[in-house]
Parts: sequence; C-alpha cells; structure tokens
Amino acid sequence: MGTVGPENLAPIIKSLEQKLVDVCIVQLESAFVLMWEAIMDANGQIEVLMTGL
Repeated sequence: MGTVGPENLAPIIKSLEQKLVDVCIVQLESAFVLMWEAIMDANGQIEVLMTGL
C-alpha cells in the first residue's frame, strides 16, 4: 500500500463522498418505503372507521 499524500488524496475523498451518497440514497429509499407503508396503513384504518359511522 502506498503513502497517502496530497497528490492522491483527492481521488480518495471523491470515492468516500460517493460511498456516502450511495448509503444516504439507500437510507432515504428505505425511509420513504416505511413512510409510504405507514400512510397506506393509516388510510386503511381511516376507511374502516369511516364505514362504521
């Protein structure tokens, strides 16, 4: 393994930034799915309550 210096630090930082972006996108997609499922569940419960009125 070579020495990390200013000349090769930029590609390392860029690679780490891209990995962080990838992880963030996966986490956002997962959060979106969980929120969507919660909304759909709430809508179902509201429909059941409304039909009982």
